Amino acid sequence: KEKKKPEQFLSNLQEVEDDISYRFNFYVVGPKANGVISEVTSSEFARRLSGSGPTPSSTGGVRCLCEVMVPMSAEKGTLVRKVANLSLNSLGFDQDMPTWDTRQEALGACVVYILWIDGTTTDGESNFDD
Repeated sequence: KEKKKPEQFLSNLQEVEDDISYRFNFYVVGPKANGVISEVTSSEFARRLSGSGPTPSSTGGVRCLCEVMVPMSAEKGTLVRKVANLSLNSLGFDQDMPTWDTRQEALGACVVYILWIDGTTTDGESNFDD
């Protein structure tokens, strides 16, 4: 079987029998963004559906699959599981935030800011002023 190239339109994620109900683009901002993305994509839940690990996305980040529970299903007594395709992209605080051309793109996007309050700079000073 021929392996798909990352720049091809169709997903190169592992095939799953479930329907992909949700698609989200996460933009993780901050100096620790890559570490957070690595933790998400290497989690037990992501590896269960995505196989050996994350795959490159068309936006320059990585993608993985994960299960989500439908909130309203718990009230009915049974949890309904759906599959979500997550695209995770890292950005620095000095980079421009993405813009979206359509309402649909904007509704599937989430910007997450990572503030590392316990951290220190290279010269040993705190990342935050008093």
